[in-house]
Parts: sequence; C-alpha cells; structure tokens
Amino acid sequence: MKDKIVSEIVVALLLVSTLSLMFAIQPVAASGEGDANGDGIVDISDVVVWAGAFGSQPGDPNWDADADLLLDDLIDIFDVIIISINYGNTYP
Repeated sequence: MKDKIVSEIVVALLLVSTLSLMFAIQPVAASGEGDANGDGIVDISDVVVWAGAFGSQPGDPNWDADADLLLDDLIDIFDVIIISINYGNTYP
C-alpha cells in the first residue's frame, strides 16, 4: 500500500513538472482564455465544448477548433486545464 502511494505521488509530481514546461513553451490564446464557446464567460458550457471534441485533431469528425485552447491541433487534458485556470472569468 505504501509503495502505491509513493508511486502515485511520483506520477503527480511528474505531471505537475510536465504542465509547468508545457505552459512555459506553448502559446495560449491571447484574449478570452478558456472561453471555448465564445460567450464571454468561462464556465461549464466551455467544458462541454471541450468534452465533445476530446481526443480529436484536425480532420476528425468531432474536431472543434474552438476547443483547441492550447493551439496545438489536439484536444486534450491541457486544453481543459486552461478552462479550469480561467473558470469564472468574463470577457467583454
């Protein structure tokens, strides 16, 4: 049991390190960060847009460029992290 907890902590630390590097080197949308549906509010509706396109890339039937918040041509966990960081923000 102790070994499992230690390994989970190590995985969590690796994930945090990876996220730090990703956000340090990847471009992010300049305005309206996290607002995938363009309504000016970062909320659960943006998570729904992201979820509908999760795992897709250009050319896939469920591809939605508005859900690609990291602008890396892949809808993945890093896009929803942008939504979560900005959750509750409003934009004019």
